[in-house]
Amino acid sequence: MLAASMLCLALAVTGQSDQKWAVVTSREGNFTVEMPAKPTRTRSSSVQGSNGRMKIEEILCETGRGAFIVTRIESQVTIAKSAEEAFLDFARDYFAAQFKGKVTSDKKVRLDLNAGRDFTVRVQVPGEGTAELRVREYLHGRTIYALIAGSEPGQPLPPETARFLGSFALGIHPEGTTIKADTRETEAVGRDLPGWGTAIDPDEDVTFNPSQKSLILEIPGTLHDLVADIGKFNAPRVLRPVEGDFVATVRIDGSFNPKGKSTKEKTYPLNAGGLLMWKDAENYVSIQRTAMLGKGDQLKPLILFEEREGGHRGATHNQIPPNGPLYLRLERQKGRITGGISENGKSWKILKPMDTTWATGPMQVGLMGVNTASEPCKLRYMDYSLKSD
Repeated sequence: MLAASMLCLALAVTGQSDQKWAVVTSREGNFTVEMPAKPTRTRSSSVQGSNGRMKIEEILCETGRGAFIVTRIESQVTIAKSAEEAFLDFARDYFAAQFKGKVTSDKKVRLDLNAGRDFTVRVQVPGEGTAELRVREYLHGRTIYALIAGSEPGQPLPPETARFLGSFALGIHPEGTTIKADTRETEAVGRDLPGWGTAIDPDEDVTFNPSQKSLILEIPGTLHDLVADIGKFNAPRVLRPVEGDFVATVRIDGSFNPKGKSTKEKTYPLNAGGLLMWKDAENYVSIQRTAMLGKGDQLKPLILFEEREGGHRGATHNQIPPNGPLYLRLERQKGRITGGISENGKSWKILKPMDTTWATGPMQVGLMGVNTASEPCKLRYMDYSLKSD
């Protein structure tokens, strides 16, 4: 079966050293994609299906940290618009079943007008441990394109995954319009931070210093932000998956004294740290302790309690914080999101809640940090707790 052959490719990591990124062009398949190394294998074939013969193209590259595959499957029958979502659901479930794996995350994505799916599959490799596969599928007429990134057993997804997925472009004819993947849908992968969650560092330049009682983030003096409005998603995060309702609390302190110039156009320099509930790059809620260096070098503290829905600013319920130690709280109850602040972690001032249309089901919840100043900042998180149903 095709899926079984892809599994063999995805998990057959040979341990080659990393090479320079390569732009791969398939003129027959009418697409381009960036791969973290020169392809080590290409294959074209065809198989007889229930709706006629299908053409298959596979391109594989391997690095020392994982394997990357682009697969194009062209059938003789165009999938009707009304059946696209059901077909993509079937393809996702079939793919996971062939791998004998479990789908651990799943969301809908699009490539312009083309429907797609983005999902992660956890696979048990006999005698070697667990491997992760991140799969992005797009359906275009009678053709399905699948981008697959596979980890080595026992290791997280390779850090090149996000760039690989976001680089896909459909249409390479000189007279045509190239359709590029939405890079907002390529949330960066991370590494395990024992006792805290998955550490996500898109620019690979933040220092994470964990201990049993605290976590310190050292963020350099370049723009690190999380704002769907401008498509910036390189702020460091430490997240865990949550299925049901939850309550997250943390004490947050550090320098909160932004210095230098702003690295973000038409804004003042800012340091921020807090709690984040993340569905995807277009839908999330955060509550952050912030300090902004305003006119005349006046330091302006503020609690930002904000929602992004569909990539745009949603509800915003901000608050002036008290002086001294500060605890933050983020809670979900059946789609209603509540924030809170406290000076001692026991007595809470609850902010106006947010009634959302999207905040049900699986989420990623945890910590985040922001620096828009040209000087580094240091944030410290203590007494962190995440409780879920």
